[in-house]
Amino acid sequence: MMNRYQKLHFNSIAVFLAYLPEEEYTIVERLREFITATFPKYHEKLAYDVPFYYNHKRICFIWPSETFAKFKVCGKFDAQ
Repeated sequence: MMNRYQKLHFNSIAVFLAYLPEEEYTIVERLREFITATFPKYHEKLAYDVPFYYNHKRICFIWPSETFAKFKVCGKFDAQ
């Protein structure tokens, strides 16, 4: 289900990663490797169209600027 503020929607983490520009992909992959190596019990799951990491609850997420910049301007929030 798409967030009402977000124009993008990804069906899987693979689709999300394929969308990213090369430089952001490299950063996201390094962060994913760090998180999974440091916290092997955490599970990666797509939520709000970005990777979230869970144990018994949401622990952290990776939200690259390429997806952040695609938000609609809404109220006080401005991605620029």
